[in-house]
Amino acid sequence: MLDERMSVRRARPQRVDRAVQKIVTPFVRQPRSGRRSLGAVAVRRFVQRARVACATIRVVVLDWRELSGLSSGELQAALLAELDVVMAGHSYQEEDELLARLPVPLRVMWVLSWLDFEVTQGSLLAYFSNTPGRHAAQAVQALRDIGAAGMADVVMRAAESVTAASEEWAARRDEMNRQPEHSVVRPYVALSNADQLVELTDQYWAAADEEGWWGDKLDAFLSRPVEAEARR
Repeated sequence: MLDERMSVRRARPQRVDRAVQKIVTPFVRQPRSGRRSLGAVAVRRFVQRARVACATIRVVVLDWRELSGLSSGELQAALLAELDVVMAGHSYQEEDELLARLPVPLRVMWVLSWLDFEVTQGSLLAYFSNTPGRHAAQAVQALRDIGAAGMADVVMRAAESVTAASEEWAARRDEMNRQPEHSVVRPYVALSNADQLVELTDQYWAAADEEGWWGDKLDAFLSRPVEAEARR
């Protein structure tokens, strides 16, 4: 059954790295043979050197040859640091416009890191209640692209459930948005499919454990477009 413990409505995170810091740290691995190792501060300095501002479309162009020389964990950290720069301070509409123009590695990191953050913090209910849920279709495709088909199926079923109950979800969001910041609320009370999404969250984590999605699958997927860009 749905756990109806009270939760505190949080302000929207202002910087991506605060939201994903817990995700990046556990997965920084030892560098592969022939690849240099950078500390956290060095990664950010590296990104600042590697990026070239493109003011006309408000998107950056990375030096992919430099990025291709990083270890897997450092590459993820560098991509997330780049997203922190690119996506910070924009409205949701501007974020969507920028997201559509991002290179594949950055777009995949954006949708999957927010999916993981929201589900870790509060289940698939939280993901679809908050703004990252608007990118569910892209998250499903990204999961399929990296080879996590089981997780993709679960998120797709959750999205279909939310769509079927869209009117009550919209009414609940409107009610939540009228609450003052830091209000104590019960965000999922009276949602007819809440228990279903709790069950799907359990299936999501079971599939994640089975597929090892944030490890070798994501590493292998990211390396291919990065190396392809580096060869241009």
